[in-house]
Amino acid sequence: MLKSPAIKVSHEFLGFAREIKECISREKEVKTCPITINQGVLRTCISRAYYSVFLMARHIMDLDYYDRPDVHRIVIDRLKDMELRDIADKLFKLRQERNRADYDIHVNFTKNRVCYIVSIAESLLKELEKHLK
Repeated sequence: MLKSPAIKVSHEFLGFAREIKECISREKEVKTCPITINQGVLRTCISRAYYSVFLMARHIMDLDYYDRPDVHRIVIDRLKDMELRDIADKLFKLRQERNRADYDIHVNFTKNRVCYIVSIAESLLKELEKHLK
């Protein structure tokens, strides 16, 4: 069975976020990390973590090709309609973090915060995969 592009990209985005998380988490153990950890990388990591979950949720909602700006809200609303409020609430919080990472240059993200956000994305993706058709 072929994976949909949404599922493939979702896993690729989370894979990138996990790599950053590993570099951050094991920084003292590993002398070299192929990525320079700075605010740009931390912010990108948050963004990819959010989008990994969002893309999977959008796919489950059969909205892969819906590309209007309100798609983020619609996906969250549909999760609630499916009685997946906990997932919807956590996805909403991830979206808030992604918006802060993308738009609020005055926020300074810590490595611990980024690892926490990626952990949430990992658990949400695992939960969402249970709802794949």
